[in-house]
Order: sequence, then C-alpha cells, then structure tokens
Amino acid sequence: MSFTELEEAIEKPAKLHGVTFEHGLVSQISADVVNRPGALPILQYALKELWRVCIEEAESPEPFLTHKGYEEIGGVKGALDKRATILYESLTTIDQAFARCLFMELVQLGEAGEVTRRCASWDRLEVVADSPQQLQRVVGLLAGSQQRLIITDQNTVEVAHEALLSEWKLLNTWIAENLENIRLSRSLEEDC
Repeated sequence: MSFTELEEAIEKPAKLHGVTFEHGLVSQISADVVNRPGALPILQYALKELWRVCIEEAESPEPFLTHKGYEEIGGVKGALDKRATILYESLTTIDQAFARCLFMELVQLGEAGEVTRRCASWDRLEVVADSPQQLQRVVGLLAGSQQRLIITDQNTVEVAHEALLSEWKLLNTWIAENLENIRLSRSLEEDC
C-alpha cells in the first residue's frame, strides 16, 4: 500500500465509529509501517491495542486516539511484543514452560536460517503438553478473540501472523536458544 492508502486504511474505520485521531498520529503510524514486510498484520494489531487503550479503557468518554496511547502500546513495532509478553507472563510457571514448547513446535527454520511459521497437529501438541486440559487452556487463551497470537482449526495449530516471529523479542530469544534442537527435531521428523 502507498502512504496515502495506509492513512486511509487507518483513519476510515475509526471515522465510521465516530472516533478521531490526534493531529499527526495517522501520519506517524503510516510512517512506522510503510514499506515494511508483514506490515498489515502488525498494523492491525497495533490499531486494536490503540483502540483498547484509548477507547475501551479510557477514563475520558471522548472518542479520541492519542499520541500518548500510541506511546503506551509501544507504537506499531512494540504493540505485538508488549501484548504477547504480558499474556505469557500472566500464565502459571507450568503453563509458561508449555507455551515455550508450543511455540517451538510452531516454527520452521529455512535454509538461510530464516524463521517461518508451521502448522503443528493437535496430536503432536498433546505429546508436548502435560495434560489435554493444559493444551486446551493455553491454546484457548493464545487463540482467544482478544489475543489471536495463534490460530486453530480441527486438525492443526499455527502462529496467526509471521509478524509475531519477528516482533516478539521473548520468542526470538527462545528460538535463538533452541536453534539446534529445532533443526534436529525437524530433521528427525523428515527422516521418519
């Protein structure tokens, strides 16, 4: 999308709900995402977070999206990282350990070391989880309508957007710490 198209895509849905942006905010958000790979999912998430902070949780009844709110969510780049980390930290220690294993199952390493998402079967995840209840609880939370970090269907689970793989710092740390284990695991799966 061009810069002008981005601005329209940001501003138009808010106007339909009677919400306005503080002067210069639409341009700032557009500048933060223009020509960026995976921009639209990151933009969508950031706008959702901005709406939550400025409209749903605001003390003022005025329908206004602000620079202050944008800074609070960490901007386009930080919104996804911040929200994913808060969600992860809200889990119990046992569920955090499972969430880490879950995300390691949902990544694939390319030939050049690039990280992409991959589908994991429910059967495979049942093996990784401590119990079927834990699997349902944690996946349900991560895939819930408020979070949407992962998506599910009848047979598989996968990361909702590639943007999570590049923007969530904690996930990047886990991947870096487990590169060899991930490679070995995928190699064994192929051989089997």
